[in-house]
Amino acid sequence: RKALEGQKKFRDLAASLKPAEPEDFHRKLEDVLDLVRSKANECLANGAKAATLELIGSAAYGVQINGSDRDYVLRLNEGESGRILPEDWNYFAEELNQSLKESFGKDACVVLGKIAIQVFAPGLPELQFVPSKGDFEYEKVPYSNLVAGTKSGFGRDKVHKNITVFFESYPGAKNAAVVAKALFIPAVADLNKEPWSLILTHILYREASRRKKRKASWDEDDWGGKDDWGGTDLFRLLIRDLGSWPTDPQASSVGMAARWAKNPENPNVLTALDTWADIARDFQGGK
Repeated sequence: RKALEGQKKFRDLAASLKPAEPEDFHRKLEDVLDLVRSKANECLANGAKAATLELIGSAAYGVQINGSDRDYVLRLNEGESGRILPEDWNYFAEELNQSLKESFGKDACVVLGKIAIQVFAPGLPELQFVPSKGDFEYEKVPYSNLVAGTKSGFGRDKVHKNITVFFESYPGAKNAAVVAKALFIPAVADLNKEPWSLILTHILYREASRRKKRKASWDEDDWGGKDDWGGTDLFRLLIRDLGSWPTDPQASSVGMAARWAKNPENPNVLTALDTWADIARDFQGGK
C-alpha cells in the first residue's frame, strides 16, 4: 500500500517483481524454439520452411512475473493452405514430445491441451503454442469482450494488437499489471488452471478504456498515461472494480469477466472473482 503513495515508489515495486533471467536463458529458449519451428515444418508444412513463431501474452507486453508462461502463435506462411487440422496438430505434438526428450532429456515433455501445446523444458518457464489457423472449435479469445467493449469479443490477432498498443502508449499500465498479477494470481493457485493472467490484463485494459473516456481526449490513441506514469491511478481503479464484485456486475469490468463462467470450460471463474474481490476490499480497507 505504501507504494501507492507515489508514482516512483509504485514503478520501483513493479520493477522488483519482474523475474530475473538466468545467463543462459535466451540460448536455451532459442534452442527449444528452433526445435518447435523445425518439427512444425516437418509435420505441418510437408518440409517447407513455413513455420514462424510470434510471442504474445505477458512476456510480449513486458508484464510477466515469476511463474508466468510464455505464449506463442505458430503461423504457417502459406495463406489459406496454412490452416492446421486437429489430427495434424496432435501428430505434431507427439513428434515434438519425442524430439524434445531426445534433445533436452527425459524431464522435458509436451502436454497437449484442448488447443494449446504446452512445452516443459529444464531451465525455462512453461511455453505454450497455439495455431494461428485451424479447424478447432474456437472463434474468439476468452475474455476478449473486455477488450472489444461488447458482449462479443475479438479474434486473437486483434486482441494482441490492441493490448500491445495499450501498453506501449501507457507505460504505467505495465506497472499496474505486474503488481496486480503478483497480488492476485497466487491467491488462485489452488484452483484448476485458467488464464488468470489474461483475465486480469483484460480487466485492466477495460478500466483504462473507461478512464480514457472520462478524460475525453480528442486523440483516440492518448491513454492519458503521462499523468499516471507510474500506474498508481490505474491500479486503484482496478482495485475498486474488483472490490465491487458482485454488487455491481452490470457496470463493472469484473462483471463482464464473470459472463465467461457460463462456459463449461471456465468453472472456476466465479470462485476466483470472489477471492479477488475479498483481497481488493481488504486492500481498500487497509488504506
